[in-house]
Amino acid sequence: MKMLKIEDLMDRLHFGRTTIYRLISNGFFPRGHGDGRYRRWSEAEIDAYTILLWDVPHELPNGIHAETVERLREMATAAKTVVNSTQPNME
Repeated sequence: MKMLKIEDLMDRLHFGRTTIYRLISNGFFPRGHGDGRYRRWSEAEIDAYTILLWDVPHELPNGIHAETVERLREMATAAKTVVNSTQPNME
C-alpha cells in the first residue's frame, strides 16, 4: 500500500496545505496515519475520496472496506460546500 505525504495531497487535489488541514479539522477529509510531523495517507483512500468529492464516473479502488467508503462518501459530501466556496469563480 502506497502512502502519501501532504505535498502529494496538495499536488493531487490542487488544494493548499491550509485547506487540507481545515477540512481535516472539520471532519471533511481523512485524518491519515501517524503523528502530526510524519502524517501519511493511504493512496487508495485518497483516490476514493477524490472520486467521491468530484463525482468522477470511475470505479473505486479495490480493497477498501464498505465502512471506509461510506465514511469517505459522507466526508466528501460535506466537503463539497467548503471546497466550492474556496475555489475561484471560473465564469
